[in-house]
Amino acid sequence: MESEDADQGPEYQKIAIAGGSIYLQGDRGVDLGSLTVVNVVERWDYRTGVFGQNRHSGFREEATFYQSNLVSKSGGIAVVTKEGAVDAQGSNFNAAGVVNLEGQDGVNVRAQTADVHYASREESGLGGTLGAIDEAKGFTQRAAVMQAQSNTSIRMYSGQGTVEGEGTILRAPEIDIYGDKGIHF
Repeated sequence: MESEDADQGPEYQKIAIAGGSIYLQGDRGVDLGSLTVVNVVERWDYRTGVFGQNRHSGFREEATFYQSNLVSKSGGIAVVTKEGAVDAQGSNFNAAGVVNLEGQDGVNVRAQTADVHYASREESGLGGTLGAIDEAKGFTQRAAVMQAQSNTSIRMYSGQGTVEGEGTILRAPEIDIYGDKGIHF
């Protein structure tokens, strides 16, 4: 589905809202992971001073996350694979009933992260020869947190793999997590 605003590009938000239950089954895995787009949002290059002897340049990036959002108003949400893994990185689940994520080879419920970079350079004087150069650059990390909320329980199960979650928020009266090869939170 294309967005009406051409500057924003295609719309990749995945949303499912049901009055009852939501059931997704994949034979070889289910990918509900978020999509991350990093763009340069600001770029500058200008001169100041009487003779234009001072130059200022740089850029700044920002990240946009397109998350999967599944909402069940009166039932539960089940995401099940016979083989393969469930990737719900950076996704959101909200259900009145049970939220069940079951991947035979693993369940990934980490936050989706992106590195955004910035850099600036300031030269004063004539070509930097009789002046100074000041540079700054680096990056910061942005994240879309994986969230699951249920009025009853949250269950994550992997029969032959691991359940991995970092930057994950789980809210329910009962939370049950099993990974045959480990749980990494």
